[in-house]
Amino acid sequence: MDYAEKAFLEIEMPNVVSWNASMGGSFSGGKVLQFFTRMRGSGLRPDHVTLAHVLQNIKDVDLFSAQQIHSLIIKMIGEEVDVYIGGALVEIYTKYGYIRESQRVFNNIRGKDITAFNLAIQGYIRDGHVAEAYRTESEKQGKQFHALAIKFGYGDNSNSDGSIASLLIMMYSEYHCFDDAIRLFNGVPSPDLVLWTSIISGFSQSGKSQEALKFYALMWEELDEYPNNYTFSSVLCSCSGLAAVEEGKQIHCQIIKLSSDIGSAEFVSSSLLEMYAKSGYIEEAKKLFNKTLQRDIATWNSMITNLAQHGDAASALEIFGELLDLPNLEPNHITYVGVLSACNHKGLVEEGYEYFKMIKDPTIDHYTCLIDLLRRAGRVAEALSVIEQMPFDPNEIIWSSLLAASALHGKVDLGEYSANRILQLNPKDSGTYVALSNIYAAAGRWNDVDLVRKIMKDQGVRKNPGQNFLTVNRLSRTFLAAEG
Repeated sequence: MDYAEKAFLEIEMPNVVSWNASMGGSFSGGKVLQFFTRMRGSGLRPDHVTLAHVLQNIKDVDLFSAQQIHSLIIKMIGEEVDVYIGGALVEIYTKYGYIRESQRVFNNIRGKDITAFNLAIQGYIRDGHVAEAYRTESEKQGKQFHALAIKFGYGDNSNSDGSIASLLIMMYSEYHCFDDAIRLFNGVPSPDLVLWTSIISGFSQSGKSQEALKFYALMWEELDEYPNNYTFSSVLCSCSGLAAVEEGKQIHCQIIKLSSDIGSAEFVSSSLLEMYAKSGYIEEAKKLFNKTLQRDIATWNSMITNLAQHGDAASALEIFGELLDLPNLEPNHITYVGVLSACNHKGLVEEGYEYFKMIKDPTIDHYTCLIDLLRRAGRVAEALSVIEQMPFDPNEIIWSSLLAASALHGKVDLGEYSANRILQLNPKDSGTYVALSNIYAAAGRWNDVDLVRKIMKDQGVRKNPGQNFLTVNRLSRTFLAAEG
């Protein structure tokens, strides 16, 4: 390195490439900072290669120097950086425990590739910040995280707190890799409550209700510890609907027997309320709502939405009025969807317009609710006018709503228009062909009915058979119309 420095100093007017070559060598961090200071003093502007070299070499010097370089980078090129600069900054901030700054840099890396994710994941795991490393964006990256965790000694099921296994189980469940989740769980010699809760929550959040309830039952048999708030809240999410509400009632009884403190916990009471409301037990849901002292916006939304869905629009709007009177809570996107749905069920068109005007930034969901309200009231022309004035491109749901209105009120031209727009978005939608065929049939246009059926046959589109389900001894069986 002495010879390299001597050779560099003999260059009369070194350019940026020469400075980069010197700082990209094996000099100490202190020496690289000296080179960098002299380069800036010479009037040359460092490029992204210079900055990456400096950061890579000073990561073991001190945090303050790295922060100064980071400030310079922001002044020169802004917060958005490339993989090399971003990776070096992530590594430095993680090393010193500045996780929030590390995540902010990572989020601002331009064109993140697998190298960027690997740099961040390795840094987080090496310095003990495993929860941050877990936040992957794909199944492939999640499996790479698992491999790195094993490499750094975290993924061999030897963790006393089971935190790594818990994160991995949640990750595999999120990407529907259920066999991997179960295999990992079964590989832990003595799973604790955290691990049981993780696999119950993973299955529950992924819509695998029966699996979640199965693990919940096994936990009672194998674990010498009672469930906590998080366990109850997770498993209750699997008990919504008529098929599983009986299990939910039993879990509610367990909560009451164990402790009143658990039952009064905000997210447990919210989960119980949601379970009863979604299952049609509105009176039980109302009792829980009235007993809940600390209601967050999710609790209010659950009550408003479920009351609307079960036909009690008046109560839903009454509760919304109570929410508006609260000084520290404001309705959100979901609240207004529930309110507009309540107006829809009650046929309150003018009130629906007024509530719609209260929304600061209406989303396509809010427009969908308003359009559906208008079409149910027979105001099809108004519905089309709202569609044309929307700041969004109409989706399949909106056009389907207009198609249904056309069928109900015999609007053949509008039905054709709506059907064509749906088929542009989804050419294989059998329901659209059937609806259009019914519109033609109601208008006596039998040649068009035959044409629609021919088009369906030519494109291989088949009408979906009707289906229903029957629950016997807590097992559900689905029946199709074609089954004898």
